[in-house]
Amino acid sequence: MERMSKIEIGLGSLHINASVIAQGLALEPSRIQAMMRKGEITSVCEHGVNEDAGRYRLTFFHKSRRFRLVVDGTGTVIQRSIVDFRRSTAASVEARIAVAARIVTPRQIGRYVTQCLEPTMTTTSVGSGS
Repeated sequence: MERMSKIEIGLGSLHINASVIAQGLALEPSRIQAMMRKGEITSVCEHGVNEDAGRYRLTFFHKSRRFRLVVDGTGTVIQRSIVDFRRSTAASVEARIAVAARIVTPRQIGRYVTQCLEPTMTTTSVGSGS
């Protein structure tokens, strides 16, 4: 498994390498940017409040798969999770529907608040040897 790269945090933006998203969603890195532009991959960026202040939660969705990263204020990944709802129970499917409903309306979700920031990504050449 590829070592998880650091997320770059800038003023009003988060930068993530496309290969990180590809790994989490089980896709080819070269396809990520086009799939995001077409809306085939969607994302939510949230910032922590209270005891999670200074953290960010990045969630990426593609078909039945959800890939989530929690990063600290320096961009270091402190939590990573992948869920494939296609292989989940009916109760998990209901939870997925509830998550989707929360994405539509920005509001406090647990200890995180939905950001109006869209993560941006950097791409690297696949197979270039660099």
